[in-house]
Amino acid sequence: MAAMVNDLHGRKPFNTAFDALRTMMAARVAGLRPGEFIFRCEDFALIGYDPHPRIEAEVAV
Repeated sequence: MAAMVNDLHGRKPFNTAFDALRTMMAARVAGLRPGEFIFRCEDFALIGYDPHPRIEAEVAV
């Protein structure tokens, strides 16, 4: 079983290590052998993104 993670948020190393551990655990549960863990970090740009307006609401804490 192999896993590929695309880093879009500048994750911390311990998060990447946890992703690798989670891949190993999923492989074990599925009865597969862990394979390679691929980690990619790429820059990107959102062009023409027009978000919806914010929704105002009261929040109880």
